[in-house]
Amino acid sequence: WLMLHDPIGVMDDLREGLNRLTQLIVGANTLVQGAIPQVLTPAAGSSDAVSLASDNTHYLQTLQDNARFTHERLSRVVGLRPVQPQGAMYVMVEYDPSVLRDIKDDADFTNKLLSEEAVFVLPGQCFGVANFFRVVFSGPQDTLADAFDRIESFCKRHAGAARDQ
Repeated sequence: WLMLHDPIGVMDDLREGLNRLTQLIVGANTLVQGAIPQVLTPAAGSSDAVSLASDNTHYLQTLQDNARFTHERLSRVVGLRPVQPQGAMYVMVEYDPSVLRDIKDDADFTNKLLSEEAVFVLPGQCFGVANFFRVVFSGPQDTLADAFDRIESFCKRHAGAARDQ
């Protein structure tokens, strides 16, 4: 995130340019990310520097905890194999078509999951990987737990549907 405080409109062009850059792709924008350290580097020893360091420590710990929680929780779901996250705020999860046989592909998986359980994930096709989906784990753990319970219910139901065919 980036917030510009510009009450007199001096940075209107910059604001418009940044806004356009953030809407080009779904994902991290490396140009904006490259500028952020310069924008967010307070003077050494200042209260802003201390506050930023504390916030960073808390945020990184939260992400590490959520990554571990996500991997452990999704590893226990029938038909799923999450890839251990390594520094991202998301995890790629492989679904096993031999277990979830009534699922045509990862787009079908994500559409049915959204329709049946109101859980939104991105299909692996978006990233050139078949039979995978992406879960972002930057939210609160109680929200993640609810989503993972729903994903588990979905997979159990579809594994059962595959047996019934």
